Amino acid sequence: MLTQESQLQAVDPRTGSRSTLLDFSPDIPFAVSPGGKYIVYLQDDAEAGRLDTLRLTDLQTQEDVVVFKGHWDRIDRVSFSADMKTMASAASGTVILWDLEKLAAKRD
Repeated sequence: MLTQESQLQAVDPRTGSRSTLLDFSPDIPFAVSPGGKYIVYLQDDAEAGRLDTLRLTDLQTQEDVVVFKGHWDRIDRVSFSADMKTMASAASGTVILWDLEKLAAKRD
């Protein structure tokens, strides 16, 4: 759940307890993977003049799995394929399809 305080929180359906996973601006594009294991979001680095970097983070460990760079403009949208083999990001009419299977194979 994304709260008004700009926090992504996990809610335990049995107990209703909440834990904050990430703090970020609500206008930052993000997507949660099918199954809820990962989140990918735009790294908000406006101070450095960069809004073109995505971070894929493991929601359980809150560690970055991979950082994606490749767009020349601010990323507007991001999503996962249902089978988690591909992630898509869009910026100024340009779409990049990221092969998550190849990235996973490189990490192993």
